Amino acid sequence: MLLPGVNSPYQFTTYLPETTETLYLADKAEMINTFLAGGKVSRPAYKLRLIPSAVKEIAKETMLIRASLKLQDAVTGTWGGKGTLTEENTAGVRIWSLDYAFTDSWWAGVGLNLDNWAAAAPRDLSEYTTMLVTYEGPSEGNTLAVMMSSGAGKTEIKSETAEVGGSSKGWRTAEVPLRNLKNVTFDLTKVSTVVFSVGGAPSGKGMLRVKDVRLVVKE
Repeated sequence: MLLPGVNSPYQFTTYLPETTETLYLADKAEMINTFLAGGKVSRPAYKLRLIPSAVKEIAKETMLIRASLKLQDAVTGTWGGKGTLTEENTAGVRIWSLDYAFTDSWWAGVGLNLDNWAAAAPRDLSEYTTMLVTYEGPSEGNTLAVMMSSGAGKTEIKSETAEVGGSSKGWRTAEVPLRNLKNVTFDLTKVSTVVFSVGGAPSGKGMLRVKDVRLVVKE
């Protein structure tokens, strides 16, 4: 969230013809997300200008981004495995929460369907190089991973599984190169489902929350 008047290195300066003020961002993840959104915040007519120190800091995180897709805009359905999945919408951002519990299975997961359960064409994600995932949780000792698939049932073709990160007590934005998902059979031009899975231990119990997943091109 935007925090006016709080001392933070992640700052935007707003400017209008007769008004200038500085907005402060809660953390680097919020900085990245606002940067990727083109500097848009919930203040109509305001334009945002990054201060020099923020430009230098954000450049380290994002390199050069020339394309971005908010995955939530492509999601046509969801499912949860080994837990109860709920969804909330906060200021236009969809948040998926999985209250999970598993024993001796090494797995719980959140599935995001992109082809309306095969009623629509799968998504072509081949132009993107990187996935940015903002998440909270899972419990200590569990880890978060991501994979993709094309088709379903007997025709399903799965990507490799790539690590996203470990347990986080607050929102964290992690970066996953899409090359980590590639194998000889999976096709990024025909993605039906994106699955975020909890593992890292044979058993686990806790909460995983995922929001603001973005696919970007980085150079």
